[in-house]
Amino acid sequence: MSVPTSGGWANATRPRFDLPTRSQVEAGNDALPTTVAALRAHSRAALGLNAGSTIGTGHQSAFFHGGILAKFMAASELASSLGGAAQWVHFMSDADLVDPFSLELPCRTEGAPGFSRERVGLAPRARDAEGRTPACARPARRVLAAVDASGLGARLPSPHASAALTRALDCLARADDSTDAATQGARAIERAMSPWVSAPVARLGTGRLMASPLGEFVLDAILRSPAECAASFNRSLMRAPGAAKPLVVDEDHSEVPLWGIDEASRRVRLRADEARSLRTTGRAILPRASLASGLMRLHTDLFLHGVGGARYELAGDSWWLEFLGIPLPPFGVVSADLRIAPETAGLTPPAPTHLSPSWREASWNPRLLVPGDGTARVSEPRRTLLEVITRERRRSPARRAAYEALLAQVSREREEMAEKLSALERAEVENRVVLRAWRLAQDRTWPFLLLEPSLLDGLSAQMRARAQAWAATPCSGSGR
Repeated sequence: MSVPTSGGWANATRPRFDLPTRSQVEAGNDALPTTVAALRAHSRAALGLNAGSTIGTGHQSAFFHGGILAKFMAASELASSLGGAAQWVHFMSDADLVDPFSLELPCRTEGAPGFSRERVGLAPRARDAEGRTPACARPARRVLAAVDASGLGARLPSPHASAALTRALDCLARADDSTDAATQGARAIERAMSPWVSAPVARLGTGRLMASPLGEFVLDAILRSPAECAASFNRSLMRAPGAAKPLVVDEDHSEVPLWGIDEASRRVRLRADEARSLRTTGRAILPRASLASGLMRLHTDLFLHGVGGARYELAGDSWWLEFLGIPLPPFGVVSADLRIAPETAGLTPPAPTHLSPSWREASWNPRLLVPGDGTARVSEPRRTLLEVITRERRRSPARRAAYEALLAQVSREREEMAEKLSALERAEVENRVVLRAWRLAQDRTWPFLLLEPSLLDGLSAQMRARAQAWAATPCSGSGR
């Protein structure tokens, strides 16, 4: 039951920065069919992107962890290192059901040691239906001026945790004139990232991608052959099991990789005939993960995924190539493991060391709690009885009598050591609570607002160095 000391605390651990070479990026873009390449250029212009090198990355519009922040740092640094008309784009995964108006914080549990992980609401509670409404279909909101009505402030374990809450509220409040909740959340995140990440040239949601010329081209293909689309999609899932739910294949009523929004603002899965009806009436049609990711990659020269995205793209690549005949350009993978400082969670190192013996061991041999060498911790009567038990055959009267005498001996020793046993039990319970707290604090998925700025400064410097090294490598020389 040991807990690491402050010297063993893990922080940034070798940020992951796996990018295809510049020649591979160039070759991947050149491999696009001519019609798709021309449509891509038209689509990028329609979305306000210039013809320069374009780096893209994105995530749901909620305060994410440091590993995701690393992607945004890398995108910003790559655009800066490439220079000229290079740009980076913030893609919002705004069809997801995340809540931009919440923040996970370490909170003390009243009347108990340690702390828990709680999702704190940053705005007045919304109507119940919003739990199934995508962020792009929720309204922007005025956030709470403070979150002390329920005594939360007193439950936060450190000034740093309180500062993270204040920062989240301020960033959201400065973006409450947004058109929707997803945009408000994305703008708030950009403000919170601003010490380490430059402003993007554009902020694009999945709805705009789907309505772009390239998105319309793909939608036409899907609705023209929905059964083939669904069957191909399902086959692609063999490359990445669990990446998505299989689609229903039912001729012209086949399910398609699209979301709709019903009259109650709830996100719903669509069949081909339903998607056609929504398209006719001008209602929103949103791409699901593999479709959205592919559109993001096609609108950029290099797209940056995290570790999870790299897994499900195995399916996405297969589907785009088999069904649409489009080989998606290669992508990069950027991430990092960062831990909050122990003080942020109210933990003060050094933590307790290993408790020896354990309460369980001592309860069966209380004399282990007697100071001295090992032989002095086993009473002579106990040793004699153990010898009899070892020597006599199983289920014999002599062995049973010795065993019952041993239990009586243990009971007497427990009475003699009752106070020390109770103290050991209390210490062990407290140690388990502390151990759970340290393990929880070391989780890599705490919001980046809880990370020490100096830690993020270091990560940013590493991303800058790697981006500059990547940008300095030569291309193949085709002039692209």
